[in-house]
Amino acid sequence: MVTTNDDATLTEISIERRCACPFSIAQEYAQQYLKRTETGGPEPLVVYPFALPFFSLRRSVAMSFSLASDETEPGRAHDQVLVRWTSGFGLLPDFRGTIRFRPEHAGTLVMIDGSYKPPLGRPGAAFDRLIGKWIATSTISDLLRRITSSLEEQQRAWLSRQAPVAR
Repeated sequence: MVTTNDDATLTEISIERRCACPFSIAQEYAQQYLKRTETGGPEPLVVYPFALPFFSLRRSVAMSFSLASDETEPGRAHDQVLVRWTSGFGLLPDFRGTIRFRPEHAGTLVMIDGSYKPPLGRPGAAFDRLIGKWIATSTISDLLRRITSSLEEQQRAWLSRQAPVAR
């Protein structure tokens, strides 16, 4: 979907993925993952789906996140995570998005919705329509895959530390 905002064309992305992690702890685990990434953790934040000349498949970005009340779902109050990253490279867009969590029968549905402005004006917008949005969607999909994998790993680690119940 492409929308207009303040005379600037924004490309919007919306992706979701289910994971085997209880809803009650998913956001806290996601925050732990994002804190590691925000402080320059071992994993790069952006992984591009293929190599391009002058681009690495992995690019570090300046990333930050904050919490805000999730007003998009009725029911028990909970937060959503606001994510921003700046590529620091004029040919790559900056991204602004929201990570939301929804309870599922066997875990949590994790959703990322966000947008970016394609760089370089009209040529960039044309590139975005041809392949740029696919690259951005693949990049955000990879981020979501890494977040949900982290949620599941953290949950498994927590479960393994629990003492067996004596009968």
